[in-house]
Amino acid sequence: MIHNHIKKLDELTIAKIAAGEVIDRPVSIVKELVENSIDAGAKKISVHINRGGIDLIRVSDDGVGIPADQLVLALDDHATSKITSMDDLFSLRSMGFRGEALASIRHVAEINIISRYRFSEYGGQISATGEHIASVKTAAHPEGTVVEVRDLFRNIPVRQRFLKSPATELSMVSDLIQSMALQNPEIEFVLSNDGKEIINTKGVYTLDDRMTLLFGKELRNKLLPVDLEISGYQVSGYISQPTQTYSNRSRQIFSVNNRWVKSPLLQKAIVQGAADSVTQGRFLAAVLNISVPVDQLDVNIHPQKLDVKFVNSGFVFDVVLKGIRQSISGITTKVISSSNNHTAAVTNSSLTASRSVDNLPAHTDVLFKAIEWGQNNGPLALPTPSGKGYQPVVHFQIFETYIVVNAGTALLLLDQHAVHERILYEKYKTLSSSNDYGQPLLAAEVFFLDSQKAARFWELSGLFTELGFKFEDFGSGQIIVREVPVSMAGPAAERLILAFIDDNPDVTAANWDRLLLEKETLQRMACRAAIKAGKKMAPEEVDAMVAELIHTPSNFTCPHGRPLYITFKKNDLERMFLRT
Repeated sequence: MIHNHIKKLDELTIAKIAAGEVIDRPVSIVKELVENSIDAGAKKISVHINRGGIDLIRVSDDGVGIPADQLVLALDDHATSKITSMDDLFSLRSMGFRGEALASIRHVAEINIISRYRFSEYGGQISATGEHIASVKTAAHPEGTVVEVRDLFRNIPVRQRFLKSPATELSMVSDLIQSMALQNPEIEFVLSNDGKEIINTKGVYTLDDRMTLLFGKELRNKLLPVDLEISGYQVSGYISQPTQTYSNRSRQIFSVNNRWVKSPLLQKAIVQGAADSVTQGRFLAAVLNISVPVDQLDVNIHPQKLDVKFVNSGFVFDVVLKGIRQSISGITTKVISSSNNHTAAVTNSSLTASRSVDNLPAHTDVLFKAIEWGQNNGPLALPTPSGKGYQPVVHFQIFETYIVVNAGTALLLLDQHAVHERILYEKYKTLSSSNDYGQPLLAAEVFFLDSQKAARFWELSGLFTELGFKFEDFGSGQIIVREVPVSMAGPAAERLILAFIDDNPDVTAANWDRLLLEKETLQRMACRAAIKAGKKMAPEEVDAMVAELIHTPSNFTCPHGRPLYITFKKNDLERMFLRT
């Protein structure tokens, strides 16, 4: 074996290796430059690229600019205006280090900068590539900065070969600008490729309107605000209603302290937070910012700043999950004051909910204001109180499956089975979480299982015990059940146990998840017990069901993700009848 001598690399090679960690494709450069523009206080940012950024990247902004006498320093290695010491690195609130990014770029491409500082009469211009940095020239320029990057990896052919097609590189840049435009709705963004405009957010300055613009018009009026703060941790933004879901997570955007990140932890928090309302394999749209105390966060674990490390990741997960659940349920919460015990704070009794007629979330306003007024003032179809602006609330059943409700400002179509299933599921959940987890049967139930079912039952006996069943072997293939979970009281124990065995063929004592299985069991219980489609309902039954719905925490979908009701507003009907 030949042993090479250890030697120190030259400075140019070191610089190119370091630059390669930060800059691996055009989107990396666009990200660094746009973050610099945001840090500079820009209100308008324009990104123009050619061939997906392989040939040209030009980022223009109207930010504070760079003083001409600092342009050379900005391109130098390890030069930045963002930090002065190691302590600053761990309390960083800016997007990145302007000088560090620019220095990395010049080692892998040709870069040209023209900028005028806010308090200067003239601007400056400078160009650089590799080790060569030209002298600064005076230039006329409006306040702000333009950075041009050309011929990416021209001097590193091996990296150039790893670039994808221009179309693929463009899609990455487009996704980035979309994410940044959503995280910064107060800033105008324009993206064009080969002269063709891809994104333009001019005139759209609110997050909900931006989500509709960039994610699709089907989100209009189907967004729910998320806003929860616990002990200095806050989650804010919007999610789509559970009736508006997608086949992938491409419409989920996260930022931590306003810095765009990719986080499986936050993705999982959304899935679990919406699990009772969204069917498996479907995903909500979401744009969320998680604010975390700077001493509880490390933003420097990834060279491209795409990931962060939380000191208390479990607490962050709980805050996001709770924020999602409360958004979907329409519950308004009080902010919990700062506490040293983060885990306890999540379940602190200071969390309160309200659902009064005058304090309802926007997404349930049409349904619940009208119906709750009817509940508080007498049977449905009563006259409208003067000055409230509501029409009489009337309802009737059609096809023995749907309930039509006149809610004054809209016509609602309720699925009677889905509504009743949701009501029962929430009741079962409440019972299953109570202290009285098991309920003794008035008379113990004895039933026979064939050899195959009996073997399967005893294989899962520990699971049944944890769910709240109490049972014994009665001999000769018979089982005696003396207690069942409170949430499952009512149906015969034999039917419950057989259904559980039949519905979970892949569950073993080693791989079962109690919470997941309990949830699925409760869903099946609610589905089987709910009023079925095709059942004729008496008016008083409808009154009772609709009244219960308004007190149900999750009122968008059934536990399997199907919508509970469809809303037709006046303009919807006029559009259908070609009146518009």
